[in-house]
Amino acid sequence: MSGLLGHRGLLLLPSVAVDPDWASVVLLAHMDGSNGSTTFIDSSSYARTLAASGGADLTTSEKHYGTAAGNFVADNRRVMTGSSADLQLSDGDYTLEASIYMTAAPTFAHVLGLENSGTLRMSLCRQASGSFGAFVGGAYPSNLIQTGISTGTWFKYALTYRKSDGFTKAFYNGVTIGSTTLLQPGLTTPELFFGKCTGGNAGNGVYLDEVRVTKGVIRYAADYTPTGPFPDS
Repeated sequence: MSGLLGHRGLLLLPSVAVDPDWASVVLLAHMDGSNGSTTFIDSSSYARTLAASGGADLTTSEKHYGTAAGNFVADNRRVMTGSSADLQLSDGDYTLEASIYMTAAPTFAHVLGLENSGTLRMSLCRQASGSFGAFVGGAYPSNLIQTGISTGTWFKYALTYRKSDGFTKAFYNGVTIGSTTLLQPGLTTPELFFGKCTGGNAGNGVYLDEVRVTKGVIRYAADYTPTGPFPDS
């Protein structure tokens, strides 16, 4: 055990970040590992199996935190969790957040979200050139779109949802983009995807890092200071 000696010779251990909402985290993907690895790990207490296909792998050349990031730039790359009832997010409040790096193309693609029996139900998505937003409640609300994003840079996008009235709010690098009110439908066989969704664009043009899904908790009610990597407990 290592640390520093403090007043009166007491051993001072380094502080470890703790997530007060850890019990509500239903998925946490740090995207860490060796270059070219196809092993994606869910570090939440659920320890879900994350199945990579279409050439999805880790890259150490672009990363926001840690040792690597998920490479979903080329055609057909995707990672799926498998269907699970506890991924039914819209039966309560939730927060979905990730670090994202966009390449020059394409101009539109769903890059992270939920499917139900292979049908897209909600996502975070690239939109017009230099823009990023969300697909919720069957729509692409303009209030949730951040414009003027430079390609080749990392940014954080977070989406919160309040079940009672469908109030949905988006944040870009901790700053409020806007909000809308759209009730989201319930899902019978929810499955989370990274990269290409079923029937979606072949190429997504993104790297993803630090993906966290928190069920039952609205983490951010107002502007906040982003931190990372996310705690493991």
